[in-house]
Amino acid sequence: MHNIQAAMPGEPKGLLLLALILSLAFPIASLNHYPQSPAVGFPLGFPRSGQSRPLASLASAAPYDEQVGVTFTQDFSKLTFNVTAVAFSDPDGVGPGYLVNGLTDHGYWYQVGLSYHWPLTLGGFNPGFNMNYEVFDNTGFSIDPSNGGGGLKPFNGPVNAGDIVLLSLSFGLGSVVMRAMDWQTGAASSHSYPAHGSTFLGLQSSLSSQLGFFTGLMTEHYHSSPYYGTGLPVTYNETGVTLSSASMWMDEWNTDTGQSVFRDNTTEPVQLDDSLGQYFTSNGTAEMANAQGLGW
Repeated sequence: MHNIQAAMPGEPKGLLLLALILSLAFPIASLNHYPQSPAVGFPLGFPRSGQSRPLASLASAAPYDEQVGVTFTQDFSKLTFNVTAVAFSDPDGVGPGYLVNGLTDHGYWYQVGLSYHWPLTLGGFNPGFNMNYEVFDNTGFSIDPSNGGGGLKPFNGPVNAGDIVLLSLSFGLGSVVMRAMDWQTGAASSHSYPAHGSTFLGLQSSLSSQLGFFTGLMTEHYHSSPYYGTGLPVTYNETGVTLSSASMWMDEWNTDTGQSVFRDNTTEPVQLDDSLGQYFTSNGTAEMANAQGLGW
């Protein structure tokens, strides 16, 4: 298995994402943003982006996909984040996924994540914590796993609520290694796919590529009906570099029809530093960020 060097959870250096508004220990800057636009169309992601479950063409049990995320502006040779394992589910029993996303310089998109009670297309869910993964090619098609619906892999040991889990995307030996590891129990899961490119690209002037791909973080939660609320707080801490700036965004759409419920984002990337916290809220949820982390 590819050896990933990352800081232990007691050494955060970067980004943090939360599911609700918390009291803050640092000053907050109010951000401008675009108004919500419930017009027909696709949200930030490509219609299949972020989907780490098999998709039905119509009438899936939980078609409303709520996404909250950030798009980085800087490039990365690897992406390594510590995320808190949050055991949260909605009234249908479905929980969220916490995803690290990397767009390569060849236009391929790699995703790895930690999910809890991840939904099945026709109802029900995969119980407990699992590792999610998916790869898209540079034309927008999901190519790994081969069924085109996203992958879900178990851990080789227990993952408990409140544990810190490493999520990483790294280049090595001609592959991109997608890996998750629980720092407390040592439980791990991983998957590799041939590397198409050698760098994960930041985006300076847009939230995503033309296909909806981006390098950044995303918390994703499917619901059976339109949702305008929050979940439990979750944090992502970057373990390797200091983050300079990022675009903040959130959206929701119907995966059966492509109909947008809402979409909103900062008008330009926000600068991240230690002294000033950037805050963004829309449609019942919020996220915040500084150079030590970003949150929702």
